[in-house]
Amino acid sequence: MGNVGLGVVSLAEVLGNRWMGLFVAVWLALCFSIADGRADQPVAVATKSEATDVIAVFPRYFPPYYMVDEAGNPYGFAIEVMNAVAARAGVTVTYVATNSWDEAITALKNKTAHVIPNLGVTEARKNNMSFTSPTDTFLITGFVRKDSTDIETTNDISGHKVGVVATNVAETLLKDRKDIDLKIFNDLPNGILALLVGQIDAFVYPDRPVNAMVVEGRLQDRVRAIGPPIRHVERAIAVRRDLPGLRT
Repeated sequence: MGNVGLGVVSLAEVLGNRWMGLFVAVWLALCFSIADGRADQPVAVATKSEATDVIAVFPRYFPPYYMVDEAGNPYGFAIEVMNAVAARAGVTVTYVATNSWDEAITALKNKTAHVIPNLGVTEARKNNMSFTSPTDTFLITGFVRKDSTDIETTNDISGHKVGVVATNVAETLLKDRKDIDLKIFNDLPNGILALLVGQIDAFVYPDRPVNAMVVEGRLQDRVRAIGPPIRHVERAIAVRRDLPGLRT
């Protein structure tokens, strides 16, 4: 692979300042109409040509960042940004969808993929991968059932069953806490389902994907967010550490 750089990049640079607000609003609206039929096997979709330069791996359901339609085509906020960055860098991209964040991150570590188009930046992850300049920021937030009366803020989760998703930043933040009963799930849908049926008392996860799923599933009368946010997390394109030329 040639010395192709994907950063330094910002959403304003990629999308243009004029379209920033509209782009975010459109994707938040589009995520509400996601098709429910998601395939069980990874899919590979080449853009521009089969002779690709970059393999980008991503979890198939992390709205509004990553989704896969009924035809197996990836779409979402992170996919659009990655396409724009790749076009500016002069590379083509093959997208490979996985069933979980754990699988996506493992693919990068095992060198079967080159990048993850959008991933939360943490010090632990910097040990295994490099990051471009941040593209956006989100909040690690708590969610409870709408009728919950004993958890009003994220400071109230002590003594409760709290769900997180494997390899998500929330797991890193909460895994050493002895005052909570931590339950780890493979993905977002299973975590929300566990909350709805009472297997857990709270679910801690990035706010945008949960909010998108709540609206998509018409769960506004069953799930609510609680504050304050546990952490602000910057997001960026994650690149294999052995490919520094791709990041710069």
